[in-house]
Amino acid sequence: MYNKTGDFGWDHEGPPAAHEVNCFITSFDDPLILARIKQKHYDVIFHQAAIPRVAYSVERPGLTTDVNVGATVHLLEACRGNVKRVVMASS
Repeated sequence: MYNKTGDFGWDHEGPPAAHEVNCFITSFDDPLILARIKQKHYDVIFHQAAIPRVAYSVERPGLTTDVNVGATVHLLEACRGNVKRVVMASS
């Protein structure tokens, strides 16, 4: 983490108040993950998942659309009203 002086470290004495960060390396439309979102287990969702390769998406447009659009819709539907914020990267 960078602080406002451009150095590594915290802006104050010690780390911020304890916050738990969960990282999942799985399909982001996994039914268990979506169920936990619907049960309001998370405050913020950082959605960084997708099939990124253009050549692959040209070869398999249906699968790529299912994952990059369809599964994202499932995730956003689960998040609606159940998390405070969704942060998503897309190109």
